[in-house]
Amino acid sequence: MDEGKEMTEAERRELLEKIKDASNGPEHAKRRIEALDKTVSTLKANRRKCGENMKADKEEMYWIDKEIEKINKLYIPLKKRLEERIAARDKVEKNLALAEATMQKIVNQTKGTAVSGLLANARMQKKAASAKLRETRGFGVDPSTTFKQKSRNVEYPTKYTF
Repeated sequence: MDEGKEMTEAERRELLEKIKDASNGPEHAKRRIEALDKTVSTLKANRRKCGENMKADKEEMYWIDKEIEKINKLYIPLKKRLEERIAARDKVEKNLALAEATMQKIVNQTKGTAVSGLLANARMQKKAASAKLRETRGFGVDPSTTFKQKSRNVEYPTKYTF
């Protein structure tokens, strides 16, 4: 500030504020120390709370681990038995599928044998009946013995007359 110029209102206020702060130095330091003490005590309380919470969480984790251990004592044998049963079931399913396939082959083969047997039996009965008829009549029922066959070049009439 030059001595020739007058002070503005804002400069005056600022200067008064600085003078007031300089005169209140010990009180200001006291307030700052109290604020610092309050912050430190809050931080200590928060740290103590965190420590207590961590201790409680560790204890809870210990009991959870004990519970898991107890459950695993029951679960692991059950799981092993289940795996054994699943393996046995898969083996039985495989054997059942093989048995069904074999049975189906046997059924199909039996059907084929039964049908061919029936056909063979029918042919044999037909021959036996023809032979018996030939013996009793003196002639058979073969086409050559019962009628005279004509040549295949015969034309059949297309118009019928009544």
